[in-house]
Formats: sequence, structure tokens, C-alpha cells
Amino acid sequence: MAALAACRTDGSGAETTGEVIAPVASPSPVKEPTAIATPPPLSPPVAEAMSVQSDPLAGNAGLMVNETYVAAGMRSVDVPVCLKEVLPRQLTFDALTKNDTAKEGQDFVRTQVRGLNIPAGRTCTSVSIPIKADLANKKFDLTVSWSYNHPAVGGADYPIRGGSADAVKSMPAQPLLPSAGARNGRTLAWSSNFLEPVRPTSAPGSWRSRFPQHRLQVANREIAPNADPITDPGVDTHPIREGKRVIRAHHAPVREGGATYDYAASMMQSLDLHTGQYGYIEIRANISRAQGTIPAFWLLPKSLAWPPEIDIFEFGLNDDSRMKSTVHYIDSTKAKRMEGAFIPFVPDEEFHTYGLDWTPQWLITLVDGKEVHRRHNPFHEPMYIVVNVAVGGLAPAPKTVTPDWESTITLDRIEWWK
Repeated sequence: MAALAACRTDGSGAETTGEVIAPVASPSPVKEPTAIATPPPLSPPVAEAMSVQSDPLAGNAGLMVNETYVAAGMRSVDVPVCLKEVLPRQLTFDALTKNDTAKEGQDFVRTQVRGLNIPAGRTCTSVSIPIKADLANKKFDLTVSWSYNHPAVGGADYPIRGGSADAVKSMPAQPLLPSAGARNGRTLAWSSNFLEPVRPTSAPGSWRSRFPQHRLQVANREIAPNADPITDPGVDTHPIREGKRVIRAHHAPVREGGATYDYAASMMQSLDLHTGQYGYIEIRANISRAQGTIPAFWLLPKSLAWPPEIDIFEFGLNDDSRMKSTVHYIDSTKAKRMEGAFIPFVPDEEFHTYGLDWTPQWLITLVDGKEVHRRHNPFHEPMYIVVNVAVGGLAPAPKTVTPDWESTITLDRIEWWK
């Protein structure tokens, strides 16, 4: 959910179409030379309660190779290869390194792997590539392509094409940390039950009800300012119900910039309470989403620049009820990029935990303690927390509005473990 003046796009811009490989009967690794991927540990697939869409291959499925960096002294690198969406079947792909300014034999070992699998319900694996020399400012490519046209869904055939992207570049040394299993081995650095005051302006010890720069997402074409009772008497955007804070978008007139809007959106952000870099961030919340709204849990930089942005969850993009996890970043060419994945989970008006395991190497999304998505981490700066319910913009406007219309996130707790 882009916070500043840049509009979002529908695609990441980080993938180009690759060749579809004809079916083969029994894919096997090439023997000389070959590097077999050893993926980082993954949690069990998403629980059965998470519903899978009936047409999972018709949407934004595809492979992505995230930018991966090789620090001086590293002699092996695991390059993450991820799906754009979680799919309900195992999918298989091939991988091949290619020369660029770094050369095989001199800088890295040529690696060709056939028949790598991403299991059903998961999104990522990795390709292990031996490195022979420090790369400095050199790079080489990893090309991935699908090995099969997979079985038809809904009576149609959906061939999935792979992408090619820069796989390896140099950067200052970063420790390679696998997921620590959420809280395991970590110390609680900060927590909140969301009952601190909510104010429109900066105040120590308080949540803020808007962004530092504005309270209406013009770039996202939203149709409701982030309101609060101090600025907008008569709205009720942050009530406490049965001892728990509720973020509530509802039907109420709100004045902003000389115009009157029909809806009040709701936000709480932590710039005055807590910012941090790396760790495991988990929220326990109950989402009751109305059509035309987007409940979201995300991180923005303390520097107030944009991007970066980490969207841990968004529900309701284009009125799609599934969860989407997205990142916005600037790549090595200084271009703004967006990469996202739909997760086969739909809120059911029950409490669930939503977590982000943020390490120097990985961004790992979890629901109810189970890993549902993993991508390489391009973010290395302090960030603050945003929880909000937006109206319109990246979702169609509400179609049916009754006097008691509302869209809510009921908040139990948030924790940041280091």
C-alpha cells in the first residue's frame, strides 16, 4: 500500500518471458558440473482451513529470480527462486547460469539444474551456485524456465513461463541467517496491546492516525481520508470494544482539502512509539472486511523516503478477498519495483497471527505460525509499523452501504522480537 506520491503498478517489472520447455519424462540433474539446491528450512504448508481459489493458474503465476548479492569472501551463494502466487500443486523448473561481466570458470562454476521442485502450498526454493573469486562489481545471470506444461485447470491449459533476472551482484558483507522459527531464540524488544492514545499529530507514547506527510492517499485514488475524532468530530475510527482496539472504516462525512468525503478511513502507525530493523514482527488480529475496503499491515521507512515498503498483508486489492504480500523497492538500476504474491488465505472473522521474519537475507511471511511466502530481502534500514483500513482506490468503491456499514481490524497485540 504505497504511502507517498508514487502510483502503484499491477506488475513487478522484474520478470521477462522465458522459453517454455517441452515435457520430459524423467528430469534429472546434469552430472558435470551441477549444483543441487539446498533450500532454507520451510515450515509445513498452509493449514487446510486456508481456501485455495478454483482457478489458481489463470492469474499472476510465474517465476521470479530476486536480486542476490555475494559478499567478498563468499564461495557459495543460494539464489532464491519464487512463485508470484502460492499454487495447490508441485511445480518443476530448470535453472542455468549464464555469463555476463562475471565469467564461468573464472568467477563462478557453471551450474545447470533440471527438475527443481516448489512443493504445493509453498512459494520458494533456491539454487546453490559455487563462487570461485570475489565478484567486486561483476555480475552473472541465472535463467529459470518451466520444465512442463502442467495439467489443465478448469478444462483449460495454462503454460507457465519462467523469467530471467540478474542473479548475483556484490554488496558489503551481510550475515546469512535462516529463519529462526519466529520467536525461537529471540528477545522481545517491544510490544503493544494497541490501547495507547491515538493522535493526529506527533506525541511521544502515542499512535498516530495518519502519515507524517498527509492523511489521504491521492496516489492510490482512495476515497476516504484517515480520520480521527480529534480532527473530525463525530467519526468513530478507533473505538475500544470488549477491551480491544478496533481500526474502523465507516460511512461518515469527512472534510479534507476543501472537499467532503463520504467515508472515514482508519489508521494507526508507530513512528512515535517504535521503529526497528530486522527481527520477527507479529500481530494478532481479527479482520472483518467490507467490500470496497483494504485492511493492511505494513512497514514504512523511518527516513520517510519511498520506497521501500513491506506489505505483510493486504486484503481486498481489486476486491480479491485473498491475502497479498508485497514489497516495493529500488533495484540496482535505480528503477522502482513492486513484487507481490497472493496467499490462499481469506479472513474468516476469527483471530489469527500474521508475522514477518525479517533477516538481512530473507523476508518470510507467516500466518498462524506457518510460513506462507519467502523472498530475498532488499531492505536494510529502520522502519515503522502501519495498520489501516483504506476505502476505494486499489479496490472498487463500496457498492452497498447501510447505516451500520463498517470494515474493521480488531487488534489484540503486536510484538517485535529481536
